[in-house]
Amino acid sequence: MSGATGTPRVDAGKRQEREALGRDFAARLLDAFRDPAYFVDARGRTLFWNEAVAQLTGYSAGEMLGLPASCSKLGVTDAAGVPLRTDDFLGKRTLLQGRAVDRMVSLRRRDGRRVPVEARCSPVLDDQGAAIGVLVALHDASSTVALATALRQARRAAESDPLTGLANRRALDRMLELRLLVQAADKQPFCLILADLDHFKAVNDGWGHAVGDRALTAFAEVLRGQSRAEDLVARLGGEEFVVLLPDAPLDVAARVAERLRVATPEAAPPELGPRRLSASFGVVEAAAEETASQLLRRADAALYRAKADGRDRVVVDPGGRAGVGLARRPDPPGFSGAPIDPPCD
Repeated sequence: MSGATGTPRVDAGKRQEREALGRDFAARLLDAFRDPAYFVDARGRTLFWNEAVAQLTGYSAGEMLGLPASCSKLGVTDAAGVPLRTDDFLGKRTLLQGRAVDRMVSLRRRDGRRVPVEARCSPVLDDQGAAIGVLVALHDASSTVALATALRQARRAAESDPLTGLANRRALDRMLELRLLVQAADKQPFCLILADLDHFKAVNDGWGHAVGDRALTAFAEVLRGQSRAEDLVARLGGEEFVVLLPDAPLDVAARVAERLRVATPEAAPPELGPRRLSASFGVVEAAAEETASQLLRRADAALYRAKADGRDRVVVDPGGRAGVGLARRPDPPGFSGAPIDPPCD
């Protein structure tokens, strides 16, 4: 009987049939998708889980369907390794914002191995434009992350001194150019401290290069340990080192250099016995419109003056302006300019 009361039941049945066919089609469509993907509804439940994501994670659809997307089974972390909060599961931001959101995350497979992935979360909208769920497509980023890591390691190796682990001349040149640009734009001061171990050839000749290398490594640690996190400590070559101090005026750099001078004897290897290890220091502040080579030449001139005045001292260049000489720090108490003598046979 086709009364008015029977029509809604027929329409409801057809609607349910269409929805069932739609769900089946969506599942088959997602399985045909070659990239790992799954669907999360507006309540955060996992409704579809294709074969590709099962292979990526090691978890089958039967294990994942119906679970909240925030469950800890996959151990999702952000790119820094911080676990995602339960209210920030993959797809949550897309549901809240109604737009596609891409995120770099890491998943834990069933076998415990972690896999870096790029998660591309796209909203699925109803006829009224409201988000009814999120399609989460995953791209295995293992090769991308490995390449980025290799590039970082290569750059670190290219800009590091192999003996001391400090920055090398290449890294210093790059940072100097950057600091000069910052200085020109923001008028922020920065200084250089050029350091050179005194009579170092006598150490190499008298005790051997192995002992000399240990002295260089220990001196590098003194420089690094006495510097701020934002300072750059570099080895120019041989026994010559540089400390670049951003946002530091000349008087501060001079005090830092004196502190480094006092700490230098700590770098003496035990093979040197009672013989004292010392260093000389030249300190300069970058002047307006000065080039990196000009700044390094002034630092080298200050260091040369420290050597000429007897070594184991700090010489400060007050600005490199015409008619302004170098300021020599007072001799340290008990100072002796005698060179380090090698051991007698």
